[in-house]
Amino acid sequence: MRRATWSAAVALGMLAGGCGGGESPSGPPATKDPALEPRVYLDSAINLMENAAYYRRRVDWPTVRATARTMAAGATTTAETYPAIRYALSALGDRHSFLVPPPAGTSASAVRAPLGMAGTLAATPPADSIDGEIVGARYGYLRVPTFGGNNDQAVLLADSLQFLVRVLDARTPCGWVIDLRHNLGGNMWPMLIGVGPLLGAVSVGSFVDADGGVLGWWYENGLAGASPAGYRNTYMGMSGAPYTLRVPNPAIAVLTDSLTASSGEAIVVAFRGRPQTRSFGGATYGVPTGNTVFRLSDFAMLVMTVVVDADRTGKQYETAIPPDVAIPQTGGPATDDATVLAATSWLATQPACTAAP
Repeated sequence: MRRATWSAAVALGMLAGGCGGGESPSGPPATKDPALEPRVYLDSAINLMENAAYYRRRVDWPTVRATARTMAAGATTTAETYPAIRYALSALGDRHSFLVPPPAGTSASAVRAPLGMAGTLAATPPADSIDGEIVGARYGYLRVPTFGGNNDQAVLLADSLQFLVRVLDARTPCGWVIDLRHNLGGNMWPMLIGVGPLLGAVSVGSFVDADGGVLGWWYENGLAGASPAGYRNTYMGMSGAPYTLRVPNPAIAVLTDSLTASSGEAIVVAFRGRPQTRSFGGATYGVPTGNTVFRLSDFAMLVMTVVVDADRTGKQYETAIPPDVAIPQTGGPATDDATVLAATSWLATQPACTAAP
């Protein structure tokens, strides 16, 4: 359910060049890096929360800081401050921020580069299986999966989803079902590109920060990104030629459940405000928000919510997104269940489907 969607480089300082401990035959004993002192390290992490977290203004930071310092009072290593950092993160109440310890065997003393580099993180499998088929002989069905793979895998997912759209569109469906149930999130960009031909607009949503700053999501010709007004920042693109629907702007039913989370919720939001679109199923998990990865001085990562999602009309989402039509949820994604039946029953009433043979 974790999501890293919008990255910002935040340097937390330089690591010292010394090797730590013992005397050097060519000079004085190496000094310990101040950034790795537990008290300094804890305060730096809390400073990041206080300055960058989306919900920072609703936290009593003096009290949280004092409690965290008490929790870490006996710490002799940065790792011993992690419980205090997680406590401070929990005070944000966003259900989406978390701390990732450094990989085993990481040696901070061997590194001379600035920290806090931008990056992405998704604690999800590379990709669940995707599914595309014609249901009821009239409707295109596309399941968009959880995705947390690398860049090459992201391009493959985007290509594969658009390939399925192309194949299904050749069967001239009169409407579409986009199944986002059990989509736990990960990287939203290959998902957005994959459904791009169905979105019906270039600007389909945005990230909004705590100060009202906006980065607009866009999809166009196989490329996608998030940009401030007047600019075009491309985050990724597919490898092949993008597909365009034979008949634009079809009716679309979007399926959700309580395991539609994070980037999965972002794709839900991308369809919100679209004409001839209706959602079915259960309310989403409730973290339609974007995280940035801040790398700490021991290579732990503070993955923190810094933005909320907004749809193409500007409506913001911070909690669970209810469907337009609630359907009791009894299982995972399937093309023969009550939710799909409700979706296709609605599609059958739409102009293109009433006119279809």
